[in-house]
Amino acid sequence: MDGSVKTVQKLLKRALFHFIGSNGYDTKQKIFSMQKSVLQIAKRYGKPSALRFSVINSEKVLTDTFI
Repeated sequence: MDGSVKTVQKLLKRALFHFIGSNGYDTKQKIFSMQKSVLQIAKRYGKPSALRFSVINSEKVLTDTFI
């Protein structure tokens, strides 16, 4: 397991993030990677959490709404 995976696991365990995102490079690969991430969060923390971290909170950031 590389360092970035361990870091993400620590952030998830401590709920120290508000949304998941990616840069705009290699969009074909990123879509699959993002989908995999959302599914893993749903499996571990439930579908409502996955929706909050992948869609709801991201929309709040884009619309300058408090999270």
